[in-house]
Amino acid sequence: MTRREFEASVRNFLNPVRKTVGEIMSGEDPFGELCSRLLQLKAEQMTPAERLFDNVCAFLGDALNGGIFQAMSNSTGDNFADVEDFATRFCGEETLALFADIRQLFPGAVVPKDRSTREDILDGLQGNVDVIFENFDVRFALVESMMQSQLVEFARLRQSEFENVQTVGRGNA
Repeated sequence: MTRREFEASVRNFLNPVRKTVGEIMSGEDPFGELCSRLLQLKAEQMTPAERLFDNVCAFLGDALNGGIFQAMSNSTGDNFADVEDFATRFCGEETLALFADIRQLFPGAVVPKDRSTREDILDGLQGNVDVIFENFDVRFALVESMMQSQLVEFARLRQSEFENVQTVGRGNA
């Protein structure tokens, strides 16, 4: 990719052409398009389906960028319950086992919504924490693309609930 192509790609990501949900879903990268458009909306502007998609998308992005430890340490961990709920409803046993094991790191197997409380617990973990999180990262890598596919299918089946992504961008849908 040339520099000019890269810059055009970034401009389009930051200010995409307005599209209908149908156009997004039939495009080359519905996952990426939905994620980038939802990033531009405030949570209160989203439908519940859009918010769930956005929460799972953000968690996946953080985990891909810096691992499960980063996802749990950042504000994306605030929505761990939503991500696990999505996994419970739409993903397989490997994903459920991963999220259950992550929960076990926290008292009572309950992940706090509060970031600073989560960070304090993670900072206080005993044992070979690096190995534990490396294991989580390996397991996550095995289920991440399936989670993305399930998110796209979730949106495809609920297109009418993704009305606000159509308002993002320049031009007319």
